[in-house]
Amino acid sequence: MDRPCGARQTGKLPARSIISFPPMVRPFTLDVAFLPVEVGQRPRSAAVVIDVLRASSSIITLFDRGCASIGVADSVNAARAAAATFAARGQAVPLLCGEVGGLAPYGFDYGNSPSEFAGLDLAGRHVVMATTNGTRALHAAAEAGATLVGALLNANAVVRRALELVAQLDEVLLVCSGRAGRFVLDDAVTAGYLCHVLLSEAKVRGLPVNQSNSAIAAYRLYHSFPNLLAALNESDSARALHSIRLGGDVAYCARASLSKTVPELVASSANTEDPRGLYVL
Repeated sequence: MDRPCGARQTGKLPARSIISFPPMVRPFTLDVAFLPVEVGQRPRSAAVVIDVLRASSSIITLFDRGCASIGVADSVNAARAAAATFAARGQAVPLLCGEVGGLAPYGFDYGNSPSEFAGLDLAGRHVVMATTNGTRALHAAAEAGATLVGALLNANAVVRRALELVAQLDEVLLVCSGRAGRFVLDDAVTAGYLCHVLLSEAKVRGLPVNQSNSAIAAYRLYHSFPNLLAALNESDSARALHSIRLGGDVAYCARASLSKTVPELVASSANTEDPRGLYVL
């Protein structure tokens, strides 16, 4: 029988090459809650709470400036009561920060301006902050597997931390704080930008992601604007700040990935003699 030129009969079957496949990577879910009431029970989630104008941006900036702890209260009176507790223990009275109508309440040390905080030296200081919407969102996400604070300012850092956590969890959940229980554009666009960053990072790392409908919507909402500042300026939150001449905060909060700080909720800090990190009152 004729053989093809160059072929050689050996009487043995050709050796089979062994092909190794990389281990299967478990996909995780990317979801967005446009309001805190949408969170529900998420014990397997890495939750990222967003109140970009301005509570989450302020919390990030305060820690950047050296704060030892931040206690977040849902009202001015609750913040004052928490500060009084420090005094009753004989501890240094914390700085009071917060807002009513965008401005610092009577007797408070500061308002809720991240651009103002950015110029302060707060090394080792304790802060109690009054913020209604941000506190509500932190409460809603407090039972998640981990609860982080995110904004545009720390976008890259908070995404990387969330991806570290999701290795042990099943989901990254972006939680928008809203305003008075209603959807706000600024938080939704920020969630969309974080989706954009996370999907890019996951692709680089070879991590499969299942996106919810709300994550897809947030992503597309972000991409419908020419830039982040333009998006924030369209929001009711920004218009309110511009009306009291605090538009500088909008511009400050629209800057992406200036900070590597990722505040993480620590449930036990409120009951210690020397609180550390972020806690909810």
